[in-house]
Amino acid sequence: MSKKRRIWHKKGISLIENLLSMTLFLFIFMGVLEVFSLSRDHFIKIKTSQETNTAACSALDKIKTDLQKCGGGFAELNFTGIVKPLTADSNILICRSVEKSFSLKNPLTAGQTRIPLINTLDFKKGKELYFVDSIHGEIQTISSVDSTGVVLSSSLINSYSVDESGLYLLNKISFYLDKSKKILRRKVNASPAQPLCEEVDSFECSYSPDNNLVKIHLSLTINPENIYEISVFPKNTALYASR
Repeated sequence: MSKKRRIWHKKGISLIENLLSMTLFLFIFMGVLEVFSLSRDHFIKIKTSQETNTAACSALDKIKTDLQKCGGGFAELNFTGIVKPLTADSNILICRSVEKSFSLKNPLTAGQTRIPLINTLDFKKGKELYFVDSIHGEIQTISSVDSTGVVLSSSLINSYSVDESGLYLLNKISFYLDKSKKILRRKVNASPAQPLCEEVDSFECSYSPDNNLVKIHLSLTINPENIYEISVFPKNTALYASR
């Protein structure tokens, strides 16, 4: 090997070659980071979409379950057609069912707020009472409870006799959209409303008494064009309406 060739072998990698190598590595590294970032964003988007889809479906399943229980006990009432167990007003859905029936201790007169009862163990503040006879019917909310009776939040509208009237303790479940926070909430009686689904863009409900069909429409902020909907035939309300 000549002297000139030996000197060239001893030089190694030049500065320019080193800079070119580092620049090439930097470009490759930046490309890998970009691919990783895009993959991560795509994964997060898919995961978020799946989570919101699951939340929407779970919310509709819960509403469907409550609708199937709606009107429970109403078919056994002595008087029907005065108060409906199911109401749907655009974005508010209310389901009622009968928990227990009671006998009146004394006749009740219109304007009365205190209701004497034999036993008050099942009564709680905020729950609803259904007063009904063959002509009148009304729902009142319990304001307070003691060992001898309950106090209503407002006065009775009608009078009720002991022998020809019924007193029923109701369970009330409400669904509504908290528009300021975009949360679909579920409220049981007077308890604090619990979040059922978050990031809700719209919630609409309707009820047709003629065919006893409830329709629910739900959309989320992540994809408002995607509408989640269910149609439910609550059998208890059908039995009540057929009486």
